[in-house]
Amino acid sequence: MVATSLACSGGAWGAGSGGGRIVLSLGKQPGATYPIYYLWTLSPAGVGLHRLNPFHKPGEYSPAWSPDGHTIAFSRSCSAVYIGGEEIWTMHHGGSDPARLTAHCGGADSPAWSPDGATIAYANIGIWRMNADGSAAVELTNPLPHIFDKEPSFSPDGRTILFIRYDERPRIPRSSLWRMDADGSNLTRLTKPSRTVLWEARYSPDGKTIAVAANTLQLMTPDGSHRRDTKLSTTLAQFAWSPNGRKIACTCRQNGVWIYNLARRKAKQIFRFAPSADGAMGIDWSR
Repeated sequence: MVATSLACSGGAWGAGSGGGRIVLSLGKQPGATYPIYYLWTLSPAGVGLHRLNPFHKPGEYSPAWSPDGHTIAFSRSCSAVYIGGEEIWTMHHGGSDPARLTAHCGGADSPAWSPDGATIAYANIGIWRMNADGSAAVELTNPLPHIFDKEPSFSPDGRTILFIRYDERPRIPRSSLWRMDADGSNLTRLTKPSRTVLWEARYSPDGKTIAVAANTLQLMTPDGSHRRDTKLSTTLAQFAWSPNGRKIACTCRQNGVWIYNLARRKAKQIFRFAPSADGAMGIDWSR
């Protein structure tokens, strides 16, 4: 989304607004050589677009609401002009009080809150977990060289974490879905390594379904079986479950934000990216 040409049709949705709020990372700047991403909030109806703190530095990705809706965790790049060198940050839901939590010298991204809001999982080659204030960080997975673990997601009861494993050792890289206990034990592969890139995976709010972003939005049972495609025809980038688990908000490359209704098996576009948009780099839906 073009940062300087976005017309805000309303202010930020405060905590407790009906239907929750959507936060997403949008870019790019008109005339810029590289995409420049900032965080924005949007209502599930597709209105009220609002940029969070226009004084923030650019290069903000992978936003994640805390369970109480008061805080947003996100990754911020050390440079505005390329994706790389990220660290995990948090800020107030209105955009104030940014705080840096990690110091990995780059590469930390994809934060995910535990259901009790006490800890945050994130990716930095392996999957890490730390307290919500950034203390006591510990690596849960220790992948072999040329293997990268990405996109952690807690189960609703906080006992397990999903993540995507990318294996760059084959001539054509493979990706697969894995699950582990929240302490890093009992690693289990849920899907076979595939040439189809898996972007991310998320438990439904009731924990009975896993949604996976590949070329399309896919659904499966928690053990990785009964995998099925939805009818979402546009190329999927990222997604987020609605608080009640009945809908999924999707960002589709160069296209916009869509809401997929699971009962009706239909998707409706609620927000269209500007023609010069470079797309989105993360989306989440608060309670």
